[in-house]
Amino acid sequence: MKGLVMKYKIDVLDVAFASDDNYVKFMAVTIVSLVNSINNRFKINIHVITNNISNNNIDKLNKLCIELECVNYIKVYQINPDVFEDCPMYDWIKYSKLSIADVLPRDIKTCLLLDVDLVFLSSIDEIFSFNFPNDKILYAVLDYNKSDRKILSSKENSSFIKLNSKKYFNSGVMYIDLDKWRLNNIKNKCFDFLRNFKATPYYPEQDALNYVLCDYFLELPFNWNFLCHSIPLKEKIINYRLPFSCKDSGLKEYLLHCTLNEYEENYKNIKILHFAGGFVPWKNFFNKLDLNFNPICIYRKEWWSIADSIHIFRDDFEKLQFDNFEQDLFYLNNSIKNIICENVNYKKQVNNIKSTLSYNIGNIIVKSFKKWYRGDLFIMPFRILFFYVRYKVKK
Repeated sequence: MKGLVMKYKIDVLDVAFASDDNYVKFMAVTIVSLVNSINNRFKINIHVITNNISNNNIDKLNKLCIELECVNYIKVYQINPDVFEDCPMYDWIKYSKLSIADVLPRDIKTCLLLDVDLVFLSSIDEIFSFNFPNDKILYAVLDYNKSDRKILSSKENSSFIKLNSKKYFNSGVMYIDLDKWRLNNIKNKCFDFLRNFKATPYYPEQDALNYVLCDYFLELPFNWNFLCHSIPLKEKIINYRLPFSCKDSGLKEYLLHCTLNEYEENYKNIKILHFAGGFVPWKNFFNKLDLNFNPICIYRKEWWSIADSIHIFRDDFEKLQFDNFEQDLFYLNNSIKNIICENVNYKKQVNNIKSTLSYNIGNIIVKSFKKWYRGDLFIMPFRILFFYVRYKVKK
């Protein structure tokens, strides 16, 4: 265990993450959004499971803790990924979530286990009233309804199991009874599943948890883990295997396990927004495009507003913005090329675009980055100035 800053001990909500160096800054945004949403009404202990967080980032987390009044401490737990060596080769971070009850001290009875691609938009105070009746071990939100959750055996035979889509939860937000997790040996049961079946590569731990805990979880409303992918689906600006549909749609196969009215109410009162489906706000502007090739920006402004407020990670976010800007220019350049190649009817409009000042300045920037090794970046401002003057003279 490394990097501990302790302020005071008080009854609090224990919150856990699995992360590495690449995701620490994104985790910081989730933490700050949580702090903003509770407005000092209760205290928080933060637990971070990792095998690779640098001392520099641990120091940043400690400084962040000091600045956040309602955070008692941030503990970083180093684990050895070799414990997962006999499981299929997936992202170790996903596996480490299964070890949560082994890593956290036994005097911690419950914890809120979170992914890092989340943002808190409103209070979660009622979590303190959650109980775990009988044999229930965790609270979670149902994932999308999919009829094809078939998991093949990893053995040479052709056997398979089918996970129950009507009771399949998303593992991005889980409120866990750690004592029952330990008592029922959940970790080892999940690892047994992973050794014997070919779980979905993108979320193997989620398949394992659903296989083991299908009958042992309590359902939370959709706004506790609001999957942002559903927003552009509802607006019909993207395609998916299933169209946007709720369980009262009359369709035999529907997407969401809630009625349309329930979805609308949850949308108005989102507690935790989950940037699932690749719609993360920290990627470049053109990362996700709708059917009309417009960028999809779901709560991007709100996320960056929080990120910009965390001055401890300012250098990290500034570098990220610079990298995104460079990628955006290339995306824009390639998009224009695609329009030219695939839409000859729009040639006149394309020529109009190419004659604009913004397009030509962008083109100069793109070419300068491509030829950076020739020193083009140093003369780029002069090229822009020269073109600007010539453009104004022609106009």
